Amino acid sequence: QRALLSRDELCVQADIPVGSKLVAYCGRLAPQKRLKDLLWAIQMLRLSNPDTYLLVIGEGPMKDELQEYARTTEAETHTRFLGHRDDAGSLLHLVDVFWLASEFEGMSNSLMEAMACGKPVVVSDIAPNRELVEHGKSGWIANLGDSAGFTQYTIKILDDPALAESIGLAARQRMTENFSIEGLINDTLQVISNLPAG
Repeated sequence: QRALLSRDELCVQADIPVGSKLVAYCGRLAPQKRLKDLLWAIQMLRLSNPDTYLLVIGEGPMKDELQEYARTTEAETHTRFLGHRDDAGSLLHLVDVFWLASEFEGMSNSLMEAMACGKPVVVSDIAPNRELVEHGKSGWIANLGDSAGFTQYTIKILDDPALAESIGLAARQRMTENFSIEGLINDTLQVISNLPAG
């Protein structure tokens, strides 16, 4: 799903200076997603990288609470709540880093989409994320609740474009080789063909 907007158009839409670095979360605004950890992370990140902004894409029961939390932690200057977007999948092509801090999660579609787009990701250390992301190779895994870890790994990505590109390529390759629809179908057919007859 290719971007419907240019990166500059997205910045203008989100009231962010053109040329800024973009970090994104995409999903429900619900307690298990631990979005307050990400608001702390952007608050720390903006001190060293003031040209970096967090895009929160999605709706959910915590929206008002999170917007208030962003105000009280002074993260709101560098956070944009974009709400539900029909073009959410295509926006992932435009960002520099994808964040997912969940304390529990299935296989996250938005994480898989970001990796398939060739984006470096920083995710929480839970089993489904570990299955998708190889730490230091196709992304980074931070301890659950470790906002500083999210910040540090993201600085590493933003400060080293060559590293960001190699991580992004490894992420895309991992999705293509291990988690593509064709691959899942072939795996399923393989299982079926090995079932005993009758």
